[in-house]
Formats: sequence, C-alpha cells, structure tokens
Amino acid sequence: MTQYIVLRLHPDAVINGGSFTQYLSGLTLDVYARTYLHPNGVLIGTTANIVQHSWGSGPVHSMSVATAVIQVPAAAEFTSFDLKIVAHRGAQQWQYDWSQNPVTHPDTSMPGNSAYHGLTEVSAYLTIPPQGHAYRAVQRRHAAELLGNRARRRAREYRPQLQL
Repeated sequence: MTQYIVLRLHPDAVINGGSFTQYLSGLTLDVYARTYLHPNGVLIGTTANIVQHSWGSGPVHSMSVATAVIQVPAAAEFTSFDLKIVAHRGAQQWQYDWSQNPVTHPDTSMPGNSAYHGLTEVSAYLTIPPQGHAYRAVQRRHAAELLGNRARRRAREYRPQLQL
C-alpha cells in the first residue's frame, strides 16, 4: 500500500480565509527524509498542489487552513521519517524540521483534492508567514537569544556584596 505524507498548513496569526489564500499563492513545499546515511535529507517529493479548506454549498467560504499531500516513494530507507520541509515562495525560503516520528496516510491511490480536508493522519503542522515576512521561528530564536543575552548581562551586573 502506498504511503502519503499529509502536511496541514495554517497562518502564523488569526486571519480570515480570504487573506490566507494570499499566504498560499506561489507556495511550494519540498519534503526531505533525513536518515543516518543522509543527514541533509533525501528528497521525497515536491508539491505546489496545496488545497485550502472551505465550507458551504452555495457561496463557498474559505478557511484559514490548507493541506498538501506528497506520495512517499517505495524504498526500504523510508520506514520511519525525520522530515525536513523546505518552503519556497518567490525569493523567500524557510525550513521546518519535524522529527516527531510523523505518521503517514496509507491508501491505494493519491487522495483527490476534495478529500484533503478529511485526512486525519497528519504528518506535520506548518505555520505559514504572510507574503514578504520572515518565518517566525527565526524571529523567535533571535528573540530568545536577545533575552538570554539580557539575562546573562544582568547576572554579571548583579554581584551581591559580601558582608563580614
């Protein structure tokens, strides 16, 4: 049975579905499997087919969530996954690392776009930044470094006086 990696995408802030459509415009995902022999990853697949979820039968209402599905090639090396996902949008590029032993969706054929929203075996959840903005994990790491530097500086400045 063929295995599929299911990626669930959501915005980095609360927004409406119409605005999230712009986040997905031009987005491409490359999925790599990291192994002991290939620590930088072996390309599993690439997709630009990212389906935004919606509801309604008359007027369709877009939701702020989308799904991408990538078929896993049949190979013995891919028995468990440590994923590296590289997202591209124009000149922007950012990377996700997912090593929580992601699940795969088993199926006999690739699920159709209309079935994406109902896939329950999700391999990874990805936060997507708006057009022209940096991925927040980098910003959060920088903020954590700044806070760490401030804490170290305060620790050096605070030197209790010993009273004899």
